[in-house]
Amino acid sequence: MVTEKGLLMRNIKFRAWNKVDKKMGKSFTLQEAIRVRPFVDPTDDCIYLQFTGLRDKKRTKKYPNGQEIYEGDIVKDFDGDILFVEWGDFVENYYEPSPGFRFRLSDKTKKSLGKKFEYDWRNAKLEYLEVIGNIYQDKELLT
Repeated sequence: MVTEKGLLMRNIKFRAWNKVDKKMGKSFTLQEAIRVRPFVDPTDDCIYLQFTGLRDKKRTKKYPNGQEIYEGDIVKDFDGDILFVEWGDFVENYYEPSPGFRFRLSDKTKKSLGKKFEYDWRNAKLEYLEVIGNIYQDKELLT
C-alpha cells in the first residue's frame, strides 16, 4: 500500500483463532476489519493474531512469495531449531520496553541446545524460516 506522500506501508493484517470451533480463520486487513467488523465484542470467542510483515522461504503455487508469518506461528530456522512468534513489550538496550514481535525458542529446542537464551530475530537468517504450524493446532511441535 502506498500513502498520499508516496511512502510504502505494509498492510496491517490479522487472522483469528476460534477458541470454540478450534479453527484458524482466513486473514483479513485492518481496513476490512473496520468495514466488516466495526465492533468486536470483547467476549468474542476469537484470538486475533497479527501479521509480522515477514514471509517464509516457501515458494509454491499456493505461496508464490512465501507463506505469511503471523503471531502464534511455529517456524523452523536454517539450523532446524523450532521457534514460535510472539508479540509483547520486550526490553531493548537494557532500558525501555519496546513493543514488537520476537521469535522464542521452543522448550524442545532449548533442551537440545542445553542453553537458556532467546532468539533475536534481528540476527536471524529470515530468508531460511519456514512456517511449520501454529501454537494452537500444533502444540506438540513445541515440546
